Amino acid sequence: METMRRNRRPPTFRELLVDLGQDVSALLHDEIDLVKKETRRELRTSLLVVGVAVVLGIAAVLTLCAAAVLALGRVLDPAWAALAVGGIVAVMAVGFTVAVGASKERTQ
Repeated sequence: METMRRNRRPPTFRELLVDLGQDVSALLHDEIDLVKKETRRELRTSLLVVGVAVVLGIAAVLTLCAAAVLALGRVLDPAWAALAVGGIVAVMAVGFTVAVGASKERTQ
């Protein structure tokens, strides 16, 4: 074993620089892959949370609309109460759409 150490020459400066460059390149490649994996995982979690929030929001709006129809149904005919609540929701949707369209035009 001692003879192998004597016969092996130390690496040159150029070889050391090449090895360093390869090691740094491999390290950067691994770090980029890790960041991609973490970003995908966080994006998947965020999309799941947003999806659940949207579903719960829709359920809440429908529940509030049903409650409004039931409350107005005590004063008006139930069909007219449903029509009134539906009309109010439609007007709110149109107003929201117009407001979003106007804010988009301002930002462009």
